[in-house]
Amino acid sequence: MAVRSDFSVGKSVRLCGKRLGLAILTSLGYFPLAAAPGLAQDTADESEYENVLEEVVVTGTRIARSDYESASPIVTVSRSIFDLSGSPSVQRMLDTLPQFSPWITETTNNPPGPMLYGAATLDLRGLGPGRTLVLLDGRRLISPDVNFIPQAIVDNVEIITGGASAVYGSDAVAGVVNFRTRRFTGLETEASWEQTDRGDGTIWHAGILGGLEFSRGYAFAYIGHDERDPVYQGDRSFSEVSLGYYPDEGGWVPSGSGHIRQGKSGPVGFNLPSQEAIDAYLGRVDPSYTPGEVGIWTPFGFNPDGSLFSQYPVYNFTGDRNEPLQPVHQDWYSYNYAPVNYLRTPLERTNAFGKTGIALSDDTELFLQALWAETRGTSQLAAVPMWGVYIRPDNPFIHPDFAALLASRPDPDGLIAFSKRMDDLGPRQYEGHYEMLQIVAGVVGKVSFLPDWLYEAYLSLGEEDSKTVFRNQGSRTAFEELSLAPDAGASICGGEGMNPFGIGSISPECAAHFARNVQTSDETRQFIGEATATGPIFALPAGEIRAAVGVQYRKDKIKHNADPTLALTRIDPVYGYEVPDIGDGSDDQSFQGRTDSWELFVEANFPLLSERPFAHLLELTAGYRYADHSNAGSINAWKAEGIWRISEQVTIRSSYQRAVRAPEVESLYTAQTSNFSGLGERGEPCEADFEDEDGEILGAQQDPEVAALCISQGIPADVLPQFFDKDGLFDTLEGGNPELKAETADTFTLGLVLNSPWGGVFADLQASVDYYNIQIDDLIGYVEDPVFPCYHRQFNPSLDPDNFYCRRFDRDPITFEVTKALNTAVNVSGMGTSGYDFQIEYAANVGPGQIRVRGVATHVASATFTAAPGVPTGEYAGKATGYIVTSSSAVFSLVPRWKGVIDLGYATGGLFTNLRWRYVGDLVDAYIEDFKLPSRQYLDFTLGYAFDSGHLKGLSFYAGVTNLTDEQPVIYPNWVEANTAPSLYDVLGRRYFLRATYVF
Repeated sequence: MAVRSDFSVGKSVRLCGKRLGLAILTSLGYFPLAAAPGLAQDTADESEYENVLEEVVVTGTRIARSDYESASPIVTVSRSIFDLSGSPSVQRMLDTLPQFSPWITETTNNPPGPMLYGAATLDLRGLGPGRTLVLLDGRRLISPDVNFIPQAIVDNVEIITGGASAVYGSDAVAGVVNFRTRRFTGLETEASWEQTDRGDGTIWHAGILGGLEFSRGYAFAYIGHDERDPVYQGDRSFSEVSLGYYPDEGGWVPSGSGHIRQGKSGPVGFNLPSQEAIDAYLGRVDPSYTPGEVGIWTPFGFNPDGSLFSQYPVYNFTGDRNEPLQPVHQDWYSYNYAPVNYLRTPLERTNAFGKTGIALSDDTELFLQALWAETRGTSQLAAVPMWGVYIRPDNPFIHPDFAALLASRPDPDGLIAFSKRMDDLGPRQYEGHYEMLQIVAGVVGKVSFLPDWLYEAYLSLGEEDSKTVFRNQGSRTAFEELSLAPDAGASICGGEGMNPFGIGSISPECAAHFARNVQTSDETRQFIGEATATGPIFALPAGEIRAAVGVQYRKDKIKHNADPTLALTRIDPVYGYEVPDIGDGSDDQSFQGRTDSWELFVEANFPLLSERPFAHLLELTAGYRYADHSNAGSINAWKAEGIWRISEQVTIRSSYQRAVRAPEVESLYTAQTSNFSGLGERGEPCEADFEDEDGEILGAQQDPEVAALCISQGIPADVLPQFFDKDGLFDTLEGGNPELKAETADTFTLGLVLNSPWGGVFADLQASVDYYNIQIDDLIGYVEDPVFPCYHRQFNPSLDPDNFYCRRFDRDPITFEVTKALNTAVNVSGMGTSGYDFQIEYAANVGPGQIRVRGVATHVASATFTAAPGVPTGEYAGKATGYIVTSSSAVFSLVPRWKGVIDLGYATGGLFTNLRWRYVGDLVDAYIEDFKLPSRQYLDFTLGYAFDSGHLKGLSFYAGVTNLTDEQPVIYPNWVEANTAPSLYDVLGRRYFLRATYVF
């Protein structure tokens, strides 16, 4: 006798009577390997309560039917597979599926935004989490943090890849992730524990779920709590030292930050020490020194006794060159910021959920649903680098050797440029506190005047409040109150004043004078009102034409409250321009904004053929959505889908959709503020001494076409050979752009679904393959640095002064330096991706139990990004790039061509096991093509037992190991964090977990 699987390719579970059913609408469902016999039963299985509706709405369509097959690929993950994974959060399990590109996770210590500390997002196809729409029971969530959803209340998760804006509206560009809640009666407690085999990174979780039924309805509620301990980069050998890759230097070498703990002096315009004085000093203190090897532009650091050492190349350094966490390379001295950074961020989270339904009549039901969560997450970085500040040349702590160099300057009394890594303040911490509440209330029922038509109307109110505290920042103004005081601040902070030279030289009292803690807060509000109706129109020979119509109103509001301290600026005492006062901040300003839209949508399904030779079923579905957006104007989305079931064993399906993404409130209304960017050590391409060691960009002195570009921008031809940027900085304008228009995407899928034609042992063999292609235009992003791309032939092949990048900055008509660079949000050109999804499942009776095998794999054929019109399109499939700086998110940072998961499970009686194999394909570094990133393979194992009799009846116990072989992450040159990509590779190593549930 064949053993039927818990899921099937292209089939759904038919509902029984009027009880609530769960439509399993998958291309290949992704269900538990071995469902534990003792687990609590859903109300749909046991309840006497009868739901009003017999039919359900499926993810990807508004048309309710009890027997439907999706034309778009849908993968469904059941609740039991989360239990088997041992994870108390939903994100970690979903991110193992190959359709997802992990982005903001528990191992992201430096997220690209203050509202994301401790958050957990989902990113389909690597297109950015803002293009993946997350739903709860088919309704939009206000928060991007999916871990606000308690895992215990999730019955299954349906993942549709490809555009779905015609059905759900804006943001469903890459696809939709729909969390469906369970129905529960009884009382269930749960607890879990996880820890690495190094004894760190402990996670605790506990929760309780209770539900009941009454004559005309049901109600259930959940509350849970999680705590997660940090792991530091210094706790793992691969991340304890920040590394750079230099083939000419032997490969991997220490390569941290140029802002060092000892403090360093730098050039102030052309007021530089003489070469003779530098050669005389270094020749006297270091016999290995060759005159002229250290130039006049080289910064000098300070030894413990106040004497000088050159930062690059390194001469006269008297510290420990072999300090384990602060190794010194002979060609440069840098600060190793890695050890104090988090490898896994700490977190506390409490969440609760409640849901109830009441049948007013046989045809009408009211429902109410609420989700609440509170999270505290922290990121930690090395101490703030205080730069762009100055010291008096007569500072009482200046060493005589330093004084001699200063005296050789053209203006010996000029101020000294200074920077220092402020270890005296402690590490920077960014504490995020988030609280969200979303309430949905509505009614479902049958349309009294339209036989067989169903309707739903609901209101959704959501709010999210966040506070971010920036600890251990530093004020430039307060620092210079000490450094520029004649007594070095002794009259302000006591003692002898502030000694800035050397490690640990600043007294706690002086450090407290310029230390700052600042706080920002954000308020997000969302209101949605929606009404839909679905039912048959008329019958064709092959079946009924069914339709769905609806209207939606949506309003989003955001308010950002900036700490006034972050808005403070200070006038540079040498150059006279304004810079942010906080050393690690920007000119942050408060802002608020709102968007709203009215949307109308319609969808219809047409059965064309049925029960014919080579046409067991042929049907088409069409949908259209019109939105009137308050900022983006009229927006149109549509879809056309088809299913051709040639026979019971072979189905071909296809979908073509136009998806949209309206600009979000932040991109539109974030306050436009001034800031400064640095040109770096190589300077800018128009400078006389510009030199790019990597050889990617030629300067005006090496390339006449670059010189012509510089001249066309306003630098006189006779000035160009002597042109220098006096400070290496340029002012920028950053923030939102109310003129943004909507992104549009064309998505196409074509798939083949196969059901086994055989009986017996092969009766439950099922497989599918789907091709996908997503192309996005008018991508919303940020051009974070327009200067270098203007002169880079990859981004400006003809060195055209009207190039997109060149038009985003000006030059000062007097100094000819770069000014007014636009880093505001903009519709850049576009991006796209294509590839293939493969899925296979098999189940059979073996011995006393059942064995199941499931596999899901994705091959990325192409992943392209076009930064601006006229700029060559970059191909990122199979490459590791770090961040693409011209986009608003880390899209395509690492794109393995192959990713896959295979599960092997066996269950007999109450015993169940699961072995999972995860595969991440190999890559090449995008900028060092001969550097290969090898593939990684991970094994996870779970063993469990469910008691179904005796005193322990209702107890289910799980024990498992994640990353069984302790596979280490790949180290590569253009890494994201911690010398690797912490979201893609496992950086914690082998971990053990225990999990138990008890149902009363």
